[in-house]
Amino acid sequence: MISKEDLDPYKEREHAKAKHSLLKEYVERYAMILGQRAKRLSFVDAFAGPWLSATDELTDTSFGLSVSTLRGCAETLGARFQRRPEIHALWIEQDPAAYERLRAFAETKSDSRVKIQTLNASFQSSIDYIVDFLGTEAHGFVFIDPKGYAGLIEPAVLAPLLSMPRVEVLINHMWSHIKWAFGSGKAGDVANLRKLYGSRTDQLLSHWSGKRLEVEATRAYEAALREACAETGDRRLRVMSYPICDTRGQRLPKYFLVHGTHDARGLNTFAEACDKANAAQDQIFIMAEVMRQEDRIGVDDLFSSGTILPSLTPDAPNTEAWLTKLPTVGDEAVIDAEAWATMLEANGCLPNSLQLGLKRLIDDGVLQCEAAKRRRKRFVHYDEGKGEVVRRIA
Repeated sequence: MISKEDLDPYKEREHAKAKHSLLKEYVERYAMILGQRAKRLSFVDAFAGPWLSATDELTDTSFGLSVSTLRGCAETLGARFQRRPEIHALWIEQDPAAYERLRAFAETKSDSRVKIQTLNASFQSSIDYIVDFLGTEAHGFVFIDPKGYAGLIEPAVLAPLLSMPRVEVLINHMWSHIKWAFGSGKAGDVANLRKLYGSRTDQLLSHWSGKRLEVEATRAYEAALREACAETGDRRLRVMSYPICDTRGQRLPKYFLVHGTHDARGLNTFAEACDKANAAQDQIFIMAEVMRQEDRIGVDDLFSSGTILPSLTPDAPNTEAWLTKLPTVGDEAVIDAEAWATMLEANGCLPNSLQLGLKRLIDDGVLQCEAAKRRRKRFVHYDEGKGEVVRRIA
């Protein structure tokens, strides 16, 4: 439940709270899952800042949030599982003033649980350093959240990281900035778009606008990232995106957080974290509007901390994904972790939407999953054993 106190440090940038909620959820699950078997986990914040932080402890920054999360994970792994993986963090910032604050904070937080390094350099010039820091044996996570996009999130720039089979990335595809480049007509903007989208750029420029352009550009960026990765087959790069929306007006996406991983389970885990982020974004949107109303009319506590906020974005059942996978009566498929990740990635949807789509088709007598008869929320358990069979019966 998001409270006003949670949002206070994010005033006028409430969308960042949604981003940080997703980041915290995924970093925690990533560390807890891999920490039970990996010897070393490495985390990189490539554009650490801090920027616009309103707290002394920097808890409203990505690196402040991640280090507290990782320290908690280290303690839990040791106490519950007797596992003590080495956890290393690298925080990079180019601006000298911001870096000095970052370095001072790191000195107070680095300890045996989480060992922190800092680097005062540009991200582009630090790629080789990051690759060496991550190494070939450790599992790594790189958060790439710049204030711009040109020369920073291009697939060619990220290729050395994308091709590391044990490394995952989370990239800010800054749609609120990029969409203006599509309409500018300036040669420099078009050149930057080509570096993001490659051969798909001309079609994006000439065929689509509005919401359709947003969808197609995001999918084009995902495809360009996959193509920049040298790995193929089972270890290919899997990519999916999640929108972080503005808390004003029509809740249009400000940016998309684009996740890349070589592991189907990694994509499934990120997608589950996105399902939780949907609920967080609903609460943030409503609470931010309440706080703005309080500021306008001078009345405090329009909603008490115990108020249950309604969901603004009910999940739409995705039936088309299932009908595409099983087009003919008699078709059947084993839905395991690999198959589930492929469906999520190919259809650009979240787990709850797929589960609800399966439920609707089962209720309509179109599909069958024997194990689903005794379930209320998850109608196929892709993560149990070898998966479960879904069959087309009508």
